[in-house]
Amino acid sequence: MAYVSIYLNREVRDEGKPFEEAVELLADAIEGFFGYKLGTPSINEQNYQAMLWAVANVSGLVARERPVYDFGYSERQDADLMKLLNGSPYPPYTPYTAKTCILWALGLLL
Repeated sequence: MAYVSIYLNREVRDEGKPFEEAVELLADAIEGFFGYKLGTPSINEQNYQAMLWAVANVSGLVARERPVYDFGYSERQDADLMKLLNGSPYPPYTPYTAKTCILWALGLLL
């Protein structure tokens, strides 16, 4: 059985536990695959399938995570995200500007 030790900061230890377990399963599958590489083909096939599953599991866990705990990835992206939170990024289309509306209300524009 493979043993994997990963240092996790205590504030995020619960969040990192699935990663540690997934990497340990991957290490077990790799160890089993190469341990039976020259041995029993059926056991080696099972270990190969276990490796594929474990790699998919690890990559799925990684894909769920964000690179940082901050709002966005950069100050520029933070500003873009704030625009989305504050309202629609696309104003409704209207051919009338404030100036044309005032002129129309005064009767100067037909």
